[in-house]
Amino acid sequence: MMKKITKQNEKFNSHLKSQESEYDDIFQDQKTEQQNQPIIQKEQQRKTNIRIIVTRKPQQQQQEQQTIPQQHRSVNKRSWHKELDNLVNPQEMKNGKFSQEEKEFIMQIVHNYQNQNNLTDQQLKDYIELKTLGHSKIWLEITKFIPTRTVDSVYKLIRRSLDSKNRQGYWNKEEEAELIKCIQQYGRKWREISKYLNRTPDNIRNKYIQIGQHNHLFRNKQFWTIEEFLILMNNIHALSGYPILIPNYDQILKQKLGEQFENVKFKLNYRKMKMEDKEIFDLLKSIINIPSNIGVTIKWTEISSEIKTKTKDDIRQMWYKLNGTLL
Repeated sequence: MMKKITKQNEKFNSHLKSQESEYDDIFQDQKTEQQNQPIIQKEQQRKTNIRIIVTRKPQQQQQEQQTIPQQHRSVNKRSWHKELDNLVNPQEMKNGKFSQEEKEFIMQIVHNYQNQNNLTDQQLKDYIELKTLGHSKIWLEITKFIPTRTVDSVYKLIRRSLDSKNRQGYWNKEEEAELIKCIQQYGRKWREISKYLNRTPDNIRNKYIQIGQHNHLFRNKQFWTIEEFLILMNNIHALSGYPILIPNYDQILKQKLGEQFENVKFKLNYRKMKMEDKEIFDLLKSIINIPSNIGVTIKWTEISSEIKTKTKDDIRQMWYKLNGTLL
């Protein structure tokens, strides 16, 4: 047992050293220059060596102190581990999209870090595109000034903004086909796949989820069937405990659409629906009753495993369309 623990510790320490060496390589030129500086110059630099500085004029500093939003005040420590981060940084975390103000402030912090450490644009680019980004010190430094956002969310925002490999925007059919081919070869190794698709691992993972993951071969995004719609309603009923379909809904559908109503197809266009599709959709809305206090966090991924021809985004869009709102 002791031998096993010793081997694990040695492996862990070896891993840490490899992370540190990769981090230090980026600043090797700066370290060499610092070693050649006179002692007096080193001492002056040591006294003024602040990792990140948000520059303010002395006269403005006192005035701005009361107007700076809470998320712009720095904390002493941050951690990648959420539970540990909650201990060293007991802030209420924000979820969802970053505001424009947050984005601008984060980019300002990044550029201040770059200037303070004398990094060229290429060095900053190399640093952002490191394979071991998750263990880099820069993110823990930067997020001290954004205490209401997790380290991981800030890291991903910066990566999306500055990583030259992050080709954003529309995926064409050729790219989707290449993605499926890479997944068949490498599995869900997003970082490995990113080398071939010129997109970030996050972008690739999100796209795979969007196209239906392992159900991508069965997905039909051209139309919905009544059967798929009823499966969705029954699953939401099971998750929420609220009966969504009204009594005798099947009799209403038979009367309007015929005995084989389950096979009736309609297209769910989110901007303007054709008249025949709108008539079917209005009929479906008439056979459901959505309580205003349903208050359930619907597990779209779980439901999509039951409706293999639809992705979680497809069924979520249907649900919001029924509620009269769009994402």
